[in-house]
Amino acid sequence: MASSLECRAPLLDHSVVEFCMRIPPIEKVRGGVDKVVLREAMRPHLPQTILRREKQGFGAPLAHWLSHHLQDAIADLRSPDARITEVADAARVHECIASSMQQLQSDWRAPLRVWSLLMLEQWLRHHA
Repeated sequence: MASSLECRAPLLDHSVVEFCMRIPPIEKVRGGVDKVVLREAMRPHLPQTILRREKQGFGAPLAHWLSHHLQDAIADLRSPDARITEVADAARVHECIASSMQQLQSDWRAPLRVWSLLMLEQWLRHHA
């Protein structure tokens, strides 16, 4: 959690976890609906649209960041001083960046590839 966003911290309180561990599994799912106990507990406080809503992910706007705010960092990956070339072939890194940047809007994996390379570079600069 030191490096990521955790939005459920209140549910990690040890007394809540201990209580939930005492609930039989059969009580936690009903009719294909999960988190039944939590949904029932929140019924007086939340609208039905929230209680019935499917699970949603939290996605950062990586494609936007990479297209705008992180251009200098991407240029650093291509520089001769890039630390990533100590652990990966420079030509492959450059090829991955080029193809991924062309696919930022068309392939959901493309921003993740470039982001992973940026994070590896940052880790190498600070820890290796």
